[in-house]
Amino acid sequence: MRLDLSLEPKWYDLIPEAGIRVLADPAITDIMDAAREDERLIALAGDEPLSEVIEPGKATRLARVLSLVVAQQVIRDWEGVEEEAGVKAKLTPDHIEAFLRHPQIADAWLLYYMQYWLQVDKDILEEKNVSAPLLSGTSAAAQSIAARAPVNAKTARKNNTSRKARKAAGSGRSS
Repeated sequence: MRLDLSLEPKWYDLIPEAGIRVLADPAITDIMDAAREDERLIALAGDEPLSEVIEPGKATRLARVLSLVVAQQVIRDWEGVEEEAGVKAKLTPDHIEAFLRHPQIADAWLLYYMQYWLQVDKDILEEKNVSAPLLSGTSAAAQSIAARAPVNAKTARKNNTSRKARKAAGSGRSS
């Protein structure tokens, strides 16, 4: 995990070819905790613990509601989002909700923003519950079945033992 000490908002290109991007604060612990306590999310989750229901990369209804709740807290500005009159849309909770109703936008928000922050959380959890790493390379090879060399085996010669071709006088070859 790379530690990012900056709490400054960053631009996320959601649909670059259409010029749609958002300026969003990082989803720090306070924001994620507040989102998990949101009434809409709790009502949708029912009795299941949210940590078990929300998995990154799965666009379930619960994940979409979580992404909406987070978006309403973290989006500070946007580009490429206009009202019907062609002017830049104001940032309001209702406009953010309407923005995320578009399937491409919702998927891009989940992929480029939410998955990043949820993946970091998942990576940290996995680091706490780790197994020994699998063997790799030569340490993962099968046991050797070859017999060991005898202790009194001769060592290889250090000098070059290959024969050099002799030049024969009058061999009939032209150079």
